[in-house]
Amino acid sequence: KRLGVLIFTILTSSVVMAGFIGRDTLPDVHDPTIAYRTQITIDTIASGQFPPAWHNTLNYGYGYPLNLYYAPLITYLTAIATSLVGNVVIGVKLTLWCITLFGILGVYKLVIKYGLVASLVASTAYAMLPYHASALYVRGSYAEYLAINLLPWVIYFWTKPLDQKKHMIMASVSMALFLISHNTIPFLAFPLVITISFLSQKNNYKQIILALVLSLALPAAFLMPIFFERSYIQLDSVATKTVLADHFVTPAQLWYSPWGYGGSTPGEGDLMSFMLGKGQIVLSILGLIFAVVLRDQSILLISIPLIAMLLAALPLSRPIWDLIPTLALLQFPWRVLGIATLGLAYISGYLFTRIKNNIGLVIGAVVVSLLITTNYTYFRPWNTHTFNHDIVTSEANLHPLVLNKIPEYLPAWMDDFPSKPSVDGLTRTAVAVRGKITSSDLVPLTIKTAYMPHWRLTLNGYPTDIIPNEDGTIRSHAVVPPGEYEVELTWHKTTLEMIGVAISLVTLIIVLGLSL
Repeated sequence: KRLGVLIFTILTSSVVMAGFIGRDTLPDVHDPTIAYRTQITIDTIASGQFPPAWHNTLNYGYGYPLNLYYAPLITYLTAIATSLVGNVVIGVKLTLWCITLFGILGVYKLVIKYGLVASLVASTAYAMLPYHASALYVRGSYAEYLAINLLPWVIYFWTKPLDQKKHMIMASVSMALFLISHNTIPFLAFPLVITISFLSQKNNYKQIILALVLSLALPAAFLMPIFFERSYIQLDSVATKTVLADHFVTPAQLWYSPWGYGGSTPGEGDLMSFMLGKGQIVLSILGLIFAVVLRDQSILLISIPLIAMLLAALPLSRPIWDLIPTLALLQFPWRVLGIATLGLAYISGYLFTRIKNNIGLVIGAVVVSLLITTNYTYFRPWNTHTFNHDIVTSEANLHPLVLNKIPEYLPAWMDDFPSKPSVDGLTRTAVAVRGKITSSDLVPLTIKTAYMPHWRLTLNGYPTDIIPNEDGTIRSHAVVPPGEYEVELTWHKTTLEMIGVAISLVTLIIVLGLSL
């Protein structure tokens, strides 16, 4: 049985990942930055900065806090895989394949209590969702793809008896990883998971609260900058430029919308599809009816909150979006579909809960085959791009990539991206800017690096206060006499970030202690 499940999981995940075949190529997607982010992360760590935060090659050499405010888990995973295999493209593909495999197994574990056939159908329905194909082959939203494949495991552990220490630890760790997998999806799913956990474990409130505290404390080093220092970058202003009202979907689009590789547009003329899969929708409706007829509260407890997220993607939910301004940071209301898909798969599998004999296995095999054959064509790229080490480290590629694809992390003191490279004769790494600068007048000393509160300056070994120039670069607060100066600009964690690191380390020690 275990061997069969393993073979099934490998084959299904291989169908999902078939479009990634090719040694040096990755699908041409809306966000093609995964290979660049991976290499930048590796280079930053090699420069001596961990966790990686700042990279001086980006932003025309003025620097960019790429890793500091972006959910880091996907980049860390691809960086580890790349370091092991020695090739950034293979590292990315290996990571995505493992994520797919992990998600299939997560749904299997979550649904196996309803029987083998139910779990196989549910995991196939989840893996073969067209929405997942869109994340992989159209949008390139690999952090979101990681989050929605972690979600089955999060719910699995949070519905276990948390009065057992091992379950509480796994619930805490899975939620901590979930929270650093994507900047928005986990925080939408977070209250749903906690609600499901409270309702399913009515006598374990203290354990749930303890697991909740550990879940938030473990990733504090990553969460605190994202939550409390976001004013240092232009993340919110860039995100809120998207008009939410333009990106709701209709029920008809969930059933069928033409498959495409373009973007989300106002109205129903989107150039990308929001289909959830006709088979998945039919099975989930039948499964929901079946659960209501049987009055099975346990299945409804998990499936209904998740499926209810479908409503949040529809125009009728707009008053709620308008009522909570922070939801505008999500940019696209249809992103909640990533959460709802688990509910569809879960309740789809439940339809087969009473099927346990050999005839049931045959029926399950037919359903699994139909789910694969009716959806596999979506798991293909429309085009591919070649990547290698020279390409992902080329400054000519990196500047337009940041400008066009990831502008939200531009330091707040810069009104716009620089129009020409930074040239001041100084040597730059991820942790320091060093060299000599000659001043010919009694003026403040300027360094052509983007200002952030993390920088500390010494001139000829003496600490010197800094402030931002009008263009967002760094200058000394006071004027300096003419002469040559030995400049050392070093990157340091803010007080808040240090507190976050301390909280994470202490919590990690506590979790390790509990696991012994």
